Amino acid sequence: MDMISQLKVSLMNVNGANDSGKQKRIFTYFDSIYSDIIVLVDTRIKNDTKENDFINMTNIYDIYSTYSIGPTTSRGVSILLNKALPIEITKIHKDIKESNYIMLETILYEEPLLITGVYGPNKDDPDFVKMLFELEKSTGIEMKINTGDYNITRHPALDNENYTGNNNKKSQKNA
Repeated sequence: MDMISQLKVSLMNVNGANDSGKQKRIFTYFDSIYSDIIVLVDTRIKNDTKENDFINMTNIYDIYSTYSIGPTTSRGVSILLNKALPIEITKIHKDIKESNYIMLETILYEEPLLITGVYGPNKDDPDFVKMLFELEKSTGIEMKINTGDYNITRHPALDNENYTGNNNKKSQKNA
């Protein structure tokens, strides 16, 4: 448990990661700050070929991604795990329809650990948050790293200063 609490976890909204130049900039940045776990949201990875291009950009991280099946290339989440970590992936859960999440059931330092990366829907969808938390609970794993962009805020009065509106009010109740 103590080793897990020392992990360095990073998150970035990359606004698309299909371009090789952008991929190189992403890895150059993360190489400079060192992270054990990186979650990238809004990757927009189009297919397994683009995912393989992304994977081949680095020899420091193992990459696990979602990509949309169908006409849309929006959304997408990737979890990058530093290859120096003594981690074993035991199961992968992916949102293959909308590419809104990826969840890794792992063993790290001989402890079960659930790592979830989320890029929540832009629409107010309280069922998404409920489904995601139920899926996490169903794994039976108590120790979790849950990160990403849920597209909701817990405290709109504090977190949405200067925003034009309070988005996704129904989803906030499930967070």
